[in-house]
Amino acid sequence: MLSITGNVLQKWFNDDLKQYILNQDTVMYLFLGVIGTTCLSGIYPAFVLSGFKSVSLLRGGLGKTQRKNTLRNGLLVFQIGIALLFMTGMLIIHEQIRYIQTTDKGFEPAQVITYKGLGMYYDGTLNGTYYNLKERLQQDPSILSVASATNMPGDGELPPKKQFSHNQKQLEFDHVGIDKSYFSTLNIAVLKGNIPTSIKQLLQDSTSHYVVINESAAMALDLGQPIGAKLAGCDVNFEIIAVVKDSKAYGFENVVKPTVYSYKNECGSARPQATLIVKAAQGKAAQAIETVKKEWQQNSSTKSLPLEYAFMDQQYALLHKKQQEMQTAFNSFTFLAVIIAALGLFSMAAYQVTIRKKEMSVRKVLGASVQSIFMQLNKPFFRLFLTATLISLPLTYFILNRWLDNFAYRIDLQWWYFLIAIMIIFIIICVSISYQTIRAAKVNPIDSLRNE
Repeated sequence: MLSITGNVLQKWFNDDLKQYILNQDTVMYLFLGVIGTTCLSGIYPAFVLSGFKSVSLLRGGLGKTQRKNTLRNGLLVFQIGIALLFMTGMLIIHEQIRYIQTTDKGFEPAQVITYKGLGMYYDGTLNGTYYNLKERLQQDPSILSVASATNMPGDGELPPKKQFSHNQKQLEFDHVGIDKSYFSTLNIAVLKGNIPTSIKQLLQDSTSHYVVINESAAMALDLGQPIGAKLAGCDVNFEIIAVVKDSKAYGFENVVKPTVYSYKNECGSARPQATLIVKAAQGKAAQAIETVKKEWQQNSSTKSLPLEYAFMDQQYALLHKKQQEMQTAFNSFTFLAVIIAALGLFSMAAYQVTIRKKEMSVRKVLGASVQSIFMQLNKPFFRLFLTATLISLPLTYFILNRWLDNFAYRIDLQWWYFLIAIMIIFIIICVSISYQTIRAAKVNPIDSLRNE
């Protein structure tokens, strides 16, 4: 079975499961599982058969023995409960994934191409060859904007933390080195202040050091008016010139940290703005990539080296790839759990109809309607469904709430998620048992009682 479904399972679990087929541990666990399943499947009929009394059987007492169905009902309650858990989980996982895909991230990754490490092959000073490269690329009609940074959204590598102080208050902030076009390239909103728009503004005073902070940093500093405030760190004194909107640059699992953006690599020359960020015009990504490639080949130190690039929206999507794989697997397991529960209910309905056939015939002779017989046969299943719902709901809420706690930004558990799941399972139960019970309610009582 694993050989047949290996490719599908590999997509679900992001691992090649075929390599474990002949593993010693796998063989041992399979052997123990087969033995355990065989024993468990034989225990119940063995106990039932051993509980029969010969005298009672000869007197027609089989029906009373068969009505001792606590274990059978318990298993049905378990199946329905598991189906409810999976159905609710499927809905909530879908909503969380949709929330991640549609919620404002604080930046715009579409049409953005990143070249990690490209800046290492150029002079990274403010007006060096790296700056000249970006200016030339900016002139191409297929490119809207060009920027560089030490860290980029969706990379998975979190920015380093640095110590800063303000009014003798020590704080730890993330630090990202950027250039003048970083915020405009990624469409990050500027809430207060002004961002430098030319290299002259940064070069006119070599002794000044400017930083931009995000909303979280402004809140941590507790500044009513952050523009112009001083911030010490990285052995220099910074001046805050702007506040930008928080961006969920590293996924919805991570809380947006207070972040400081600086322009002159003050926090370490060992962390240059090596990543080139290119915003391509709509529908012109291929031309933009070709333009960068031509510039790369003109550099004597890089023309023989491969040029690697990635699309930022795809890189960002990879941060949530596991959740999407989990959603696919959960959908399949939900379908399987519902099918198993439906088959169990269908079998139980057929069994109940068989053992209560004469009882229903007598009721019909005494004037019972088809509707009342239908309700009489289905009432035990509705009780089982109610019991399973009452047991499953708190457990489902606890499990799914714990899963959502993995996300710093998540949906709230609404009551209607559970109601929809309950209604779907209830409809499936009704469909599963109705065929047998309606057929039994419509049967001619003479056919059941002629031999009595």
